[in-house]
Amino acid sequence: MGARSIVRIPHLGDCDRTGALRLDSLVGFLQDIAGDDARVRRGEEDRIAWLVRRLDLEVRVRPRALTPLTITTWVSGHGPAWAERRTRVTTGSGAVVADAVTIWAAVSPQTSAPVRLGREEIAAWGPDAQRRVDARLRLPAPPSAGRREPWPPRVTDFDAYGHVNNAVYWSAVEAALDGWVGPGALGRATIEFRDGIAWGETAEVVTSTDDGLDLWFLVGSQVAATVRFEPGV
Repeated sequence: MGARSIVRIPHLGDCDRTGALRLDSLVGFLQDIAGDDARVRRGEEDRIAWLVRRLDLEVRVRPRALTPLTITTWVSGHGPAWAERRTRVTTGSGAVVADAVTIWAAVSPQTSAPVRLGREEIAAWGPDAQRRVDARLRLPAPPSAGRREPWPPRVTDFDAYGHVNNAVYWSAVEAALDGWVGPGALGRATIEFRDGIAWGETAEVVTSTDDGLDLWFLVGSQVAATVRFEPGV
């Protein structure tokens, strides 16, 4: 099976106060098509849950509300217990809104332990998926003297696995960008997840704008997730 495409229309609740598509909404669209594609490819197979390990995102355009978007995704590589997925978002005129490369970790829905991918599963993804990719995390640790601010997740931020959904972290990125360079920033970003933030945990965030925008989401002394955003495309 090759690429899969869907059309999504950003509504008012997906956009910021200027009417431009928010990053958390955009990443939610990427997550939805990835999940739908994975379910179709494995049919009724339920031995794997896919969790985001790393997402590299380039945002070139912030489309306006009610602009139809074509979202196309395909599996472009694999490792022993993860897969790389590429996704492109375009407008009806063919303008590229965003390109994304996501490493999805394969885990057990029951135990969250890594699940080794089978040869048949990898083969079913098509020729692009046969290349080997790594899942190493690259972003640095937070500064030791960084100021911590409370970041309390809302009840609605948690998904069916009891963790803050990966798209929600981008709402903090939007807030930080709004205060730093204003709404609707374009640029390149990476988010990396470790254990994430689980239900009942108290979270804090450290923010730096010394060289680009960096955010570290912390639970106690542990880094739950890290984001880097570099404005400009």
